[in-house]
Amino acid sequence: APLFYTLSLAFFWKGYFSDSKRKDLYLFLSFLMITLGIGIYYSIVFAGITLLFFLLFTEKLSFLKNKRLWKLFLLSLPFLLLSFIPSYIVQGSPIPRLGQIATIESNEIGAGWNGIFSYTRLLSGIMGNSISLSDPIISTLKSSYFIIMLLSLLVLARLAIFSDFLWKNENIRGIKNDFFIFLGWLIPFAIFTRLSMVAGGPSGAVYDAYILPAFPFLFCFMSRSIFFSKDYLLSKINNDVLKRAITVFIFIFILFGVYNQINLANNTI
Repeated sequence: APLFYTLSLAFFWKGYFSDSKRKDLYLFLSFLMITLGIGIYYSIVFAGITLLFFLLFTEKLSFLKNKRLWKLFLLSLPFLLLSFIPSYIVQGSPIPRLGQIATIESNEIGAGWNGIFSYTRLLSGIMGNSISLSDPIISTLKSSYFIIMLLSLLVLARLAIFSDFLWKNENIRGIKNDFFIFLGWLIPFAIFTRLSMVAGGPSGAVYDAYILPAFPFLFCFMSRSIFFSKDYLLSKINNDVLKRAITVFIFIFILFGVYNQINLANNTI
């Protein structure tokens, strides 16, 4: 799921906002990743929802007049048959997951409003939140990704401040890039949070694998915060040795996050 979800959005950006001679090919590949991906895992459809939200917010309804988009989208639709036909033959429905979700919603009680922060708490654990005042240095290093994630709220605040440029469809200071990456994280995260609230038994449908497609975009957002922080710090310092030391520290800090993620993966397996 993360592979197809990430490729579909990356190809779209490359095809829609670059001057590449192959931009039509990139757009077609974006739609193709969605149509093929749905047959592999249904949550790939969230990529289409992400694109729709992005275009609606930045271009209003004017994108509906884009014949190029429609042509390439329609060319990709026949590839849905690769999953729809076998699903219909074997399970009696072209999209059996929709029926399963409807059954779950009608037969099971989700977490209700108690589930609105279920994936937020899960995300905190995945990112290694283990900050402790009793052992501040070690716990901070173990929580490096979590701390960087909190720093990325600065990028989110910047996005909110310049949101009027988004509404005017202007890419001032790369604001559309940030918004696109943010939506890539938000859409699957929000949809599964909603699912947790309405389905899956008393505890809700909370499972770390569901939100895997959101992580490449969350990491992109976190990387933006790292660069912003580094550039700000270096702009305030004139000593070259100290600048190098800060760069090395940031690199080591990131490596601790990598190490902790490998440990988490091993423990999960």
